[in-house]
Amino acid sequence: MKKLVLIVILNSLIGTNIIADEKVLSGNEVALGVVKDSGFYMGLAYSSTYYKSDYVGNESAVIDNTYFDNYSGKINLNYDAFMLQTGYKFNDYFSIEGRYWKSIGKTKLHDKGNGNASGTGTYTYNTSINNKDEFSAWGIYLKPTYPINKTINIYALLGYGKINLEYNNEKWFDSYDYHMGVGATYQLSNKLTLFIDYVHFYNNDFLDNGSYPVVGDTIIWNEEEDQTMYTINIGLSYSF
Repeated sequence: MKKLVLIVILNSLIGTNIIADEKVLSGNEVALGVVKDSGFYMGLAYSSTYYKSDYVGNESAVIDNTYFDNYSGKINLNYDAFMLQTGYKFNDYFSIEGRYWKSIGKTKLHDKGNGNASGTGTYTYNTSINNKDEFSAWGIYLKPTYPINKTINIYALLGYGKINLEYNNEKWFDSYDYHMGVGATYQLSNKLTLFIDYVHFYNNDFLDNGSYPVVGDTIIWNEEEDQTMYTINIGLSYSF
């Protein structure tokens, strides 16, 4: 269904460039779909990227039926990253763009929750640490654009890409998924553009379970997570 939506949007954009109203530009009548501003562009941005997980889980002993631990909480990860951007602008209304993200510095992790366990009773936890975790991502996007005036544009990003997260130099997870975003640009000069946008990377309900041995017994556990990941970018693009 998502692939069909992207195809319909792309066909609509191409059709708009072929069948268009006329207007006067610099004393010459031209079709609105005729390219006024096209070509390659590149950009660099600072990105603040967020991973959020709402989770609920439980543990219990196979032999000792009196042991249990029921818990729930929220994990928030914040990555500082840079983003490289390159694309081709067909006209004022449509571009195709590629992006690459890479984390820099330490990751800010916040884990807050509560639980109820045998022998412990009700408890809470609130942990904030900085880790050297790694985040990277890439994506290819269709970029329909609507000019508000001569200097301000708004746009959407519709595409597909991959996210990779590592924890303690080991792969945590990677995911291929559809990406969606919205943003705006401000034309600083004929060549230089300021942009800010939001890109939604990932949303998933994740079920996990397993077991681990303890002295004289085995603990089984089950966990359900609602995971979301997105990024906010601000940067500059240069048109060639």
